[in-house]
Amino acid sequence: MPDPLYVNTDTGDVVVGNLYVGQNTQYASYLSYASNVTPPSADGLINGVNITALNKRTRTSYASAVDCVRTWTTRTSAADNQWRSVCWSSELSLFVAVAQSGTGDRVMTSPNGIAWTARTSAADNNWRSVCWASELSLFVAVGASGTGNRVMTSPNGITWTARTSAADNNWFSVCWSSELSLFVAVAQTGTGDRVMTSPDGIAWTARTSAADNQWNSVCWASELSLFVAVADTGAGNRVMTSQDGITWSTQTSAADRGWFSVCWAPEMSLFVAVAYTGTGTRVMTSPDGVAWTTQTSATDNWVSVCWAPELSLFVAVSYGGDTRVMTSPDGITWTVRIPASYNSLFSVCWASELSSFVAVAITGTGNRVMTSAIGMPNSKSVVKALPSQMMVSADGNVGVGTTTPLQALHVVGSGFLSGSVFATGTTPFTRMTWTRSASFSWTVPENVYRADVLLVGGGGGGGGRPANVGYGGGGGGAGALCRVVVQVVPGDVFTVVVGAGGAGTQTTGTNGTNSTVTISGGKGVITAPGGSGGRVGASGSPGTLGQGGFGGTAGTNTLAVGTLVEFIGLDGGDGGCAIPSITGTVIGAGGSGGGTMFGTGGAGATAASGAVDALTGPRTGRTPGSGGGGTASGSSAAGSSAAGAAGICIIYF
Repeated sequence: MPDPLYVNTDTGDVVVGNLYVGQNTQYASYLSYASNVTPPSADGLINGVNITALNKRTRTSYASAVDCVRTWTTRTSAADNQWRSVCWSSELSLFVAVAQSGTGDRVMTSPNGIAWTARTSAADNNWRSVCWASELSLFVAVGASGTGNRVMTSPNGITWTARTSAADNNWFSVCWSSELSLFVAVAQTGTGDRVMTSPDGIAWTARTSAADNQWNSVCWASELSLFVAVADTGAGNRVMTSQDGITWSTQTSAADRGWFSVCWAPEMSLFVAVAYTGTGTRVMTSPDGVAWTTQTSATDNWVSVCWAPELSLFVAVSYGGDTRVMTSPDGITWTVRIPASYNSLFSVCWASELSSFVAVAITGTGNRVMTSAIGMPNSKSVVKALPSQMMVSADGNVGVGTTTPLQALHVVGSGFLSGSVFATGTTPFTRMTWTRSASFSWTVPENVYRADVLLVGGGGGGGGRPANVGYGGGGGGAGALCRVVVQVVPGDVFTVVVGAGGAGTQTTGTNGTNSTVTISGGKGVITAPGGSGGRVGASGSPGTLGQGGFGGTAGTNTLAVGTLVEFIGLDGGDGGCAIPSITGTVIGAGGSGGGTMFGTGGAGATAASGAVDALTGPRTGRTPGSGGGGTASGSSAAGSSAAGAAGICIIYF
């Protein structure tokens, strides 16, 4: 046997002999002319891997792939519609999602999976599936409702046009074959015509389906020149295949599960289908679309599966159950992942250029989209900074948003830190403060993704002294306090209502009102209750002194999952009781108002005739949310108490 690589000294040629290149557990390639070296098999596979498809892709490590799907983040959806399908256009760098509900806005688009924009749909149909045809530069969506218009198309994801469907069936899935220049859609309803095809997305032709099953999903395998569709009804025949989209044949499904989605992995030469029914085996795989094998999975309601070539990873999502995401490197061994929220997810897709997954849901409040971490940083998934955006000066200072950094780190604009801040000097933050009892609005500025809200309710008014009672009133209770950290996005609107302080009276003091912060997009409300008014004394033998008002009870929130980061709620301080004189007579001071973190409440009156805020009279609450002082004892004349202070709202960002 000659050496694998040698130089023919007679001719000077470099000769390659029996040389085997690049072996590991999954991939191999060969350079050989010798007959005793085994070449790739006839189907183009080596060790079960499609080398042609593999060579077209840049790949990352399995560890990086796991990191990508270990962390998911909720995103603000354009509307709380029931989003059923999402796809990615590489050429437009655009995600498009379609919904089965909504009024005129059943489409939304995003360039990055984070910021979404509502688009006008061609009709308010029950849109179930959308796909992109690169060769036609066209999106096509199909629906399960509408009269003669169950297809819509768009060249850009923004402007949509209704198209005439081949039949008014419940069309559940559509895909594109580049090799055949053909769209294929499958339906859950119809009599013998549950397939339709189109070369352009405009003119559609009904085709005879292999069986009248409820066909939920169809995909195209370029390497096999084969369409495969799966269904959730039928007896042993819940798969059908076609090489041209016209003539279809049933295949034996691995089990009669509720098969809802199927995809093709060229690098693995493998179809994977997932189901929403079954016990422990809600996945089936096939190398050819004909022979299918069940695989063990989590028993959740799996309704969508996709393949990420760069990560060598399948990802499936579920609309219910204990877990909502599972992944597999081979379609056989599946691992559950923690989702960003437990919304009912219905579709997931992979964007190679962004190296990220996007999933959409039919439930949730303002958060019906979630994205994975970046799997493999590249020019589109990682932003490259221009000198005007980020630079390092000659003295080592780093500037972000400035070309003349004055410190080791000089940032012009807002910043976001997910961890703690440690500093030996001062750490100033921008803040907004409202202390006047009124309603205000604040819009989250650019580059701000977290806000720290401090909220205090209005303080209660002090207790007064009615005529002919003679006993002093208690101090008003302080408003409750909330400290809340929330995740936000630029453009979110905070509606701030600062609670009013309770009024001073000649009877029981008025309660302070609640302070609230409402975050737009249905993200929720933060409430800091106001304090109670101080109580009035009572005449009699013996009479009673006025009790202090109770502080506001601990604050509450209705923040959506994915918005709330941290919440602390504290009761407001109680107001003081009126006190008798040391001599045992009825002359004594009024109760002091309850205090807050900002300071004490208003002092009670020390003289029966003291006017509000006079030297010896009851004092108005001096610090935000504090209670007002009560009146003193010792006079049969009526005496007025002092008002509580308005609450406060401070937002740090």
